[in-house]
Amino acid sequence: MQVANESQAIVDDSRWNSIKLVVNVLLSALAKYDARFTFQSVDSKVSKSFLTEKDTNHFELLIFLSSLSMRPEEISIHQNEVSQGMATIEISTRTKAGKIWKSLCRQKGKYGKEYLSSAMFRSKLSTLLSKLLADMLFLQHYHDKEMHGIEISNISSEDVESVLIEIQGVALIVDLIMAINCEGFWPFQGTAVKRMKNGKNSLERAFKLKPINCGIELVSKPAAEECQWSICFYKAEEYELNFERFPERLKCLQLLKMFVHSELGCHFLKPNHLKAILLHESAKFPCDEDWSADKVLDRLNNAISLLESFVDREYCPHFFIPSINLFAEASKRDLQVFSHKLKFVKSRNKSPLTNRLRDVFFLQYLQ
Repeated sequence: MQVANESQAIVDDSRWNSIKLVVNVLLSALAKYDARFTFQSVDSKVSKSFLTEKDTNHFELLIFLSSLSMRPEEISIHQNEVSQGMATIEISTRTKAGKIWKSLCRQKGKYGKEYLSSAMFRSKLSTLLSKLLADMLFLQHYHDKEMHGIEISNISSEDVESVLIEIQGVALIVDLIMAINCEGFWPFQGTAVKRMKNGKNSLERAFKLKPINCGIELVSKPAAEECQWSICFYKAEEYELNFERFPERLKCLQLLKMFVHSELGCHFLKPNHLKAILLHESAKFPCDEDWSADKVLDRLNNAISLLESFVDREYCPHFFIPSINLFAEASKRDLQVFSHKLKFVKSRNKSPLTNRLRDVFFLQYLQ
């Protein structure tokens, strides 16, 4: 997320409106080329929560497959024999989805079950996108018409589907990250138990079913195996943080990002790291009075202290799957440099917050 003051909100409205307009046109047209690739419309209120600015004018947008293409009850989610934080999708062959998605499934495991390939899913979408844009360009030339200053290019790679949108001299890169909503029950791995098998005791892994109320998705991102999908919690995070009820939590996240990126010049910490810190802090202080305007600095100080403890341990637990370390890809040197910078700032101030950051806070709340 972007930080600072209200004029530096997550993504300004002009860029967001341009992205929303172009992506909706593309998604709508893609469905006419292949009905399997029918996505939910990108709307203003909800979808902006799933737009992340990775770099200047480079965004990542989560797009959800429509229930018209695949219903939750038609799929089974498996976490056995895959990397931690990953899952595979088995589609019932007795359903409509099983028939229409069969060409993008691959056999895996000793029983020869077929699982939806995340890699083939991305590749097929990229092919459709290229065909769509080529046809659009042909029609423009054929009818001798321009798109009023808008140019769209497919710059996808093997790992990610990306479009370059050029509008009035401004170039925006949007990575389209495909997601599938998961409802019903989610398998969580339990403890090993002894079972009788062929008259002999054997050690097997028991699975428990945990009800899912909202917010767990499977996302198509590069993985060690083509059939593996990343388990993500975008909607669950939004539900837990509840920025509409607790606007000060968003303010805290914005100030935390300003502190980490602007004050300390630390850019290896990404939005998912800082959001995880806020999720942990919000779980400790769930009440309305804990997030009143006069408590935001306390919450921010606590969040910075929590971040410091995670950095010192070189372990940032995922909020929903604590056994996953969000610092796994961070270098030891980056963590050490950040720790030294933070300790230096604290040695010069009575709290981690610098005077400039305090001034920003009071300007926002006292105006």
